[in-house]
Amino acid sequence: MKKKLLAITLTLLSWSVYSAQSVAIVWPFAVGSNQANFVRAIIDEANRSQSKYVFYLENKPGAGGSIAANYVLNSSTPAILSMSSSFFMRPFFYPNESYNISDFQPLLIECTGSPLAVISSRYKSLSELKKAQRITIGMQNGGITEAVSRELKTKLPNTELEFIPYPNSVVSTQDAVAGHIDASVDFLGDIISWADAEKINIIGISGRVTNKSFYKQGVTGFEDIVGNYQMVVSNKMPGTMVNELHTILTDASKRSLKLPELYAKDYCTPASLDMNQTKDLFASWSKYWPEKLNSLKQQ
Repeated sequence: MKKKLLAITLTLLSWSVYSAQSVAIVWPFAVGSNQANFVRAIIDEANRSQSKYVFYLENKPGAGGSIAANYVLNSSTPAILSMSSSFFMRPFFYPNESYNISDFQPLLIECTGSPLAVISSRYKSLSELKKAQRITIGMQNGGITEAVSRELKTKLPNTELEFIPYPNSVVSTQDAVAGHIDASVDFLGDIISWADAEKINIIGISGRVTNKSFYKQGVTGFEDIVGNYQMVVSNKMPGTMVNELHTILTDASKRSLKLPELYAKDYCTPASLDMNQTKDLFASWSKYWPEKLNSLKQQ
């Protein structure tokens, strides 16, 4: 009898695993980053709390997120793209080599307002940058660090600001610390240890909150150039599935014990929005970023 019960139990377990729908959550940037850990924490809790779907992290780096975005669009199985504000920027800077935002629909807002810092080991303030004839700044083409760099350029009318493209902000910050370039743009959470160790100077920070923000220095334009993290899916995904996945991942985000600490490390404010609020915020970002980037491009 015990053998029969064991066999039935194993059969039911195997059927449950087999019947679960696998869903990739695709991350386009450094897989070892704190931001990638946002996704890991949500996946862990979502898989723990239900058995209809099995979520897993898939890394598809390259082309500023375009490879990951197109992978999600062309996937034959359900797939989710998790990405920063750069999701809205890459198509603006590279319209022919990326993707159409209109091919996606929002699924989940993870967190908002992660600030970026302009840093330098050679200069200590914006006023010093204004006195320099030429400044080199490390950034990533087509993403939010380029947006910060372009905004900075508008504040330096008499200084030649040369953009130096890097594959990621980790490398550009290392070169800024070593003095190989004059400045770099990076997320505040990733450079705070360098600043605390006095290896780097923070020129200014985007957003409105931190004491060294450009905003509190009386310099406008950087207030909304912050990292917002969201998950999106193809417009081809049925609405019933979108709503179901939204509910599962939202609940997982609320229950995760790891996520608040990970968000805090990036100074990113947790979001807990229903589907209508998610759509409204996504729509506002879809409008804001092209307008903002177009104004910077004309400078």
